[in-house]
Amino acid sequence: MNTLFSFSDELWLAGLFLSAFIAATLLPGASEVLLIAALLNGKDPVTSVFAATLGNVLGAVTTFYIGLWVGGNAGRYLGISDEKRQRSGEWISRYGSWVLIFSWVPVIGDPLVLAAGMLGMKTTRFLIFMTMGKAGRYLLVAWLTLGAEYLWL
Repeated sequence: MNTLFSFSDELWLAGLFLSAFIAATLLPGASEVLLIAALLNGKDPVTSVFAATLGNVLGAVTTFYIGLWVGGNAGRYLGISDEKRQRSGEWISRYGSWVLIFSWVPVIGDPLVLAAGMLGMKTTRFLIFMTMGKAGRYLLVAWLTLGAEYLWL
C-alpha cells in the first residue's frame, strides 16, 4: 500500500479529488477506498476529507447541470428509463431538497442529483443539501477509519 503513496503529496491529493469527482457523476467510482488508503498512510485527515468532498461536490454539480441541460430528454441522451427518472422526480417532489442529503448513497444518489437538475431545482438549495450529504459521508468514513480524536468529533 505504501507504493500507492510514494508519489508526491500533490499527486495523491489530485488522485483523491479526481476519484471523488468521477464517483459523483453517473460513472462508478471508489473514492472512499482511496480516502481510507490515504488516511491509513498518514495523510492529513482534514486535507483528505476536504479534497474528497470538493471533488465529489463538483462532480455532483456537473451531474446537476447535465440534468438541467437534458431536461425531460434524459432517456434519449443518457439512456435513463422514464421509470427511473419519474421515481427520482417523485422523491424530490415528495421530500423536497432535503432528500439531496442522501445524494451520497450508492445507486440512488446520482439519479437524485440528475433529477434535481432536470426539475430545475434552485442551485443554492441543491448545493446546500447535497454538500451536507457528501461532506457527512467523507467525515464518517474518516471517523470510522481513524477515530474521533483525529477529527475533533
